[in-house]
This record gives sequence, C-alpha cells and structure tokens, in this order.
Amino acid sequence: MNKKLGRPRKNKNEVRCKILGIAVTKSEKERIEKIVKIKQISINQLVRDLFIEKLKKIEKDLDIII
Repeated sequence: MNKKLGRPRKNKNEVRCKILGIAVTKSEKERIEKIVKIKQISINQLVRDLFIEKLKKIEKDLDIII
C-alpha cells in the first residue's frame, strides 16, 4: 500500500522530503536536514516549535484586526 503523503509536486524542482513526508524543493530539503543535524533535535520537536511560533504570530495579527 503505497499511499502518497503531503501535497502533490507542482513542478519538477520538488523532491520528497522523507523526514517530513511532504514534497519540498531541494534547497528546502537541504536546509531542513542541516537544522536537524546541527541542533540534534527530533523532527517532531522542530515542527512543534515552528507551529507554536506560527500560531503566536497569527494570534497577534488577529488581535490587531479585532
């Protein structure tokens, strides 16, 4: 059962990032791998941190509008 994960590749520059399970550009993939290697953290922790930062930014933007 080979299920496709993530969004479909829009162009030929995109490759599959096994770490995240999505299609990203080659440069993005290299950047992700470098960060994980240097910081020696799990991908889940990296994604969690980025997600929390993004949520805080969205909440801040919404407070200004409301």
